[in-house]
Amino acid sequence: DWTIHARLRQLVVRVPRADAHLVVHLLVDISRSMGVGVPSKLDVAARLAEALACVALARRDVAGLAVFDRGVRTLAAPRSGGWQARRLTTLLDALTPGASSAATPALAEYAASVRGPGLAVVISDFLQPDGPAAGLRALEHAGLTPVIVQVVASEEQQLRIDDEIELVDSEDPVRTRLVDAAATGEYHAQMRRLTQALREYAAGLGTPYVLVETSAGFHTMLQRAVEAGLLERRG
Repeated sequence: DWTIHARLRQLVVRVPRADAHLVVHLLVDISRSMGVGVPSKLDVAARLAEALACVALARRDVAGLAVFDRGVRTLAAPRSGGWQARRLTTLLDALTPGASSAATPALAEYAASVRGPGLAVVISDFLQPDGPAAGLRALEHAGLTPVIVQVVASEEQQLRIDDEIELVDSEDPVRTRLVDAAATGEYHAQMRRLTQALREYAAGLGTPYVLVETSAGFHTMLQRAVEAGLLERRG
């Protein structure tokens, strides 16, 4: 800085400093299966995403949003500031269930459009035929750190069949299946395997895994996020 040198006869070099901000990518599943439950899994996912966005932006970090089913349907690029908070809130309040689930191509599509580092918080029921691993790996390859938030409906957790009934696929109403009480055990076993796979994936990365039930109140939902290390309690 030659003006300071001329005044003080001292050599001073101005060095710019970049403030480090965490980039939070909120990825919310809006597939048809997210419409299940009272309140629906999608309503719960939107409330949690809104809370995470508000926390990130209040900390002067950067937050963005993408909603997906078979592909990315709505995209709000990561930004900071109060205007971004209002924009994300408006988008999340307007969410409705979309098409059937295909998380792998959707997450891969998003990963191809961004570059890390950053935190990719995937909020989903993860109920898709191809499983969640490939889509999460695509986010990793883009330099993002995946965080898994699994949303389950209380009705799914407490499913019980006492007699023979016909089930209709929530994502494809044409597909039906006649089941009896014996199917209940296999259903719950598959749900446990899915949850365990998600836990293990997150543990392998050393990142948070959060399980949220639709029947849980908002305070409980935030408490789960704190316990998992996704949020920090202060005061």
